[in-house]
Amino acid sequence: MLTEYNVHKLLSMSIIVSIKYNEDVNFYNDYYSTITGFNLKEFNKIEAEYVCGINFNFFIKDDEFQD
Repeated sequence: MLTEYNVHKLLSMSIIVSIKYNEDVNFYNDYYSTITGFNLKEFNKIEAEYVCGINFNFFIKDDEFQD
């Protein structure tokens, strides 16, 4: 259930998964967990739930990506 007390987790994970998808070189999850304020175990769990929740669909159509 998404609430005002956990929406930051969704936002943080959306940004980090986007960074990981778009960048050639990424940091380890322990770095990302530190900057988001989650412990590593919680971060990994949230990331797994997030990517499963979007059905691993990272593809963006060209017309959506273009300005």
